[in-house]
Amino acid sequence: MLSFIIPRKIYTILHSILFIAALLIVSWFFPYQQSDTEHQQLARQKLLDEHGKIQQVLFSPDDMIREVLLGLISLEKERIIVASYVITDRAIAEALITAHKRGVRVEIVTCRSGAQEGWSKINLLIAAKIPVYVYPAGFSRSLMHNKFIIFFSVTLGNGQKMIIGTGSYNMTNAASDTNQESFIFLEQRSIIKKYIQRFEHLKKHSIRTRTPSKA
Repeated sequence: MLSFIIPRKIYTILHSILFIAALLIVSWFFPYQQSDTEHQQLARQKLLDEHGKIQQVLFSPDDMIREVLLGLISLEKERIIVASYVITDRAIAEALITAHKRGVRVEIVTCRSGAQEGWSKINLLIAAKIPVYVYPAGFSRSLMHNKFIIFFSVTLGNGQKMIIGTGSYNMTNAASDTNQESFIFLEQRSIIKKYIQRFEHLKKHSIRTRTPSKA
């Protein structure tokens, strides 16, 4: 009936505008979620060089660091350790929880300041019984400002790989979507060994937190 009152050209334009608006509303409330398989394919595409080796640097927001990490988390078979000043990215937190539930040993060291941040997802990880260590153990004003994640057994390219990702990238939505950040991915065992040693050092100077904070 409206088409008889409003000129057809204007009606067509209004119809198109309403249709686009409806699509935007739907995408806002029901965003497209990539599958684990898509994340894994992206990780292979972004990380493996022509020789099947991993020695790559990725930049956000252009290189989809979050999605690459989600792919690696879903591929891990044994153990993941994370040192991150703050974790506010729900997708990464939930992927770590899923890995933990399927038997992957997940451990996290975070900073007290980051854990108390309003959008922190540390409580979700603690509630899932993932070991979370909060630095520092005492009253030091020192910050745990490391950002790295180590995968101990990922099938990517030729056989099982140990992979480290490290750089400026925090596990936050801003780091993924808006900030200018970097994360370098390597498989050199000598480098990974030093980061594992540092992780254990950080654990010794942190407190295992077993009860979700009310903050």
